[in-house]
This record gives sequence, C-alpha cells and structure tokens, in this order.
Amino acid sequence: MVAILRICYGPFDAFGVMSHRIQKIRGLLKSLNEEGYVIQVRKVDLLNMLQVILFNRIIFQCDIRNLKFNMDYEDDTVCKIAISAIKEAILRMMTKVQLSSYVMAKKEMRSKDANNSRSKDETKKIFSFKRMCEINKQDLLDIKKNQYVHESNGIMHQVNTVDTINTRK
Repeated sequence: MVAILRICYGPFDAFGVMSHRIQKIRGLLKSLNEEGYVIQVRKVDLLNMLQVILFNRIIFQCDIRNLKFNMDYEDDTVCKIAISAIKEAILRMMTKVQLSSYVMAKKEMRSKDANNSRSKDETKKIFSFKRMCEINKQDLLDIKKNQYVHESNGIMHQVNTVDTINTRK
C-alpha cells in the first residue's frame, strides 16, 4: 500500500491580492519529494489554510501565512513541524505491527447466552493463546526483534522490551 499525501492549500492575501500561491509551500513540497513521498497538491477554497491529509485524515493543519515565502525546509520552523507530524503519522498508520489483528469465532461457536459460563470456558479452550499464535503465525513473524507478545489473563498484549511486565500468579 502506497501512502499518498494530499496537500490542500487555500488562497491568502499578499499585497492586497487574494489568490492561491504555491510559493509558500515550495519548501514543504521539496522536502517531501526528496523523502520519496507520493504527493497530490490541490487548491481549495479555505481561506489562509494548509492541510496535509493521509488516508482521508487531516494529519497537519496550519495557517499558510505562517510558512515562509520560497524558503527551504531547514529555514522554516512550521515546515519542520509539518514534516515531523507527517513522519509520525505515516509510522503510526503504515506500520503493520501497530495494526491489530482479530480472530473471529465461527458462528456456531458464539455464545447465545452471555451468562452461560460453560460456553465461555469452551470458547477459551478453543481459542487459546497457542491456537491464536497458529492462526496469526504470519503476524507474529512480522513483529520486530525488540518487541514480543505477552499473555496476561488470556489476553495477548504487544509489549516493548523497555516496558515492564507484571506477572501475577
């Protein structure tokens, strides 16, 4: 899946003339282009607005007048903030480890009575931790070396090695 960044910018007033000008976002476009992102630039009718959209979510929004005119990425502080927000959003949205994987029970295995403890115990036996590992074997292989899966009270948790694990028995 390729992340397509959509940059929407609106008109702003410069020397008494209201129009769309791409000169304010050239530093942002140049730095994103050097990073290798796929970019779509769109003119919108939102006055003085700059929005960066990823997967139909606004990940960065600011007043376009805060960007410097025809400046590089290194010299523009708002552009630096935008780039860091974009990188963080892409890491959060694109990392496979961050995405939860769910196992759906077959229809005949679902409990019709929520208070029936026997059916809950049967479901726990059927979908034990080892069984879920077999089903999600590919997902577990994709987990990075500094992360591992920990089971607590029958629930799988993804834990970083930096985090502490409470073991209660």
